[in-house]
Amino acid sequence: MTRLRRDRTGGARLHLLAGAGYLALAIWLTWPTAAHLGEAYFTSGNNLFFFPATPDAPQNIWNFWWGMRALSDGQSPFFSPLLYYPQGVQMLMQTMNIVAIGLTLPVNGLLGPLAAYNTAAILGVALSGYFGFLLVRAFGGRTAGSLLAGALLTACPLHIAKFDSGQLNFVSMQWVILFMLAALALVRLPAHERGWHHDLVPPLLAALAFLLVLLTDWYWALVAAAFGGSWMLLALVGAPRPWQLLQRYLAFGLLAGAACLPMVMTLLADGIPDAGQPQGELWAAYSEGYSSDARGLFFPAALNPLWSLGAERFLMSVAPHGITEGSYTAAGW
Repeated sequence: MTRLRRDRTGGARLHLLAGAGYLALAIWLTWPTAAHLGEAYFTSGNNLFFFPATPDAPQNIWNFWWGMRALSDGQSPFFSPLLYYPQGVQMLMQTMNIVAIGLTLPVNGLLGPLAAYNTAAILGVALSGYFGFLLVRAFGGRTAGSLLAGALLTACPLHIAKFDSGQLNFVSMQWVILFMLAALALVRLPAHERGWHHDLVPPLLAALAFLLVLLTDWYWALVAAAFGGSWMLLALVGAPRPWQLLQRYLAFGLLAGAACLPMVMTLLADGIPDAGQPQGELWAAYSEGYSSDARGLFFPAALNPLWSLGAERFLMSVAPHGITEGSYTAAGW
């Protein structure tokens, strides 16, 4: 009993130290944000890709302001009568990041939406590293290697570039990593069969993790769905009890579907815009410039410190209308 208690204490101490370490790393990577929490937001503007005054950060700060106001008034944060007044606008398809809004409600109430935005950004960087550490450990990685992997993951150029451009929805990638961890638990069967209630826990956790992703960003939800589907199919190959896995998959699908059903019903009730409607020249150029480009995965990304400026100039010369950031940085080289 004493040894078991000592092991638990040591494990808790490790996680506390790891969490504190990733928080310190996040403060350093986002500095001087923590020193001006309720005073200013910081974006890059020091390279060709990002505007010096990015519009994404103010939009996200407005999300925190509106989320606080809506929840305080007992309204849905996914519909605002203030935009497109007097009709209002439904914002389920927007990057509301309601999970970050909910987590930072105390900060928002005390210090305002700007402080809540900055806090959510720092937490996104810290939790991405910590969940990355947990994911590598779940695959059998040693402590030192797992800690390093989590640090490299959250400090990767693409992640920090999204912070620099004020795109908090992409900074909040911690829920995707948490979903990967839950998907790993979903496909790991115990050595011996247990009761049906034991098999409900992994699907429930995976469904909750997917809901966190969905309420953060639709792009990340597509990434999570693609990863989850591929991972579950691969796990069936050579599985000792494939039918038990299929039962877990079915439970996960039903639970995730039930969690997403209110959002889907709201979207269907409001109607889906007609993609065939004519667009103005500005929005047509925007759609073309930010559409997926099959060549983009084979071009050198401008986030690599060894060839960044040359790659930026090349990509701007071939990108439609000079729009590069949305199309050519997916590989994150």
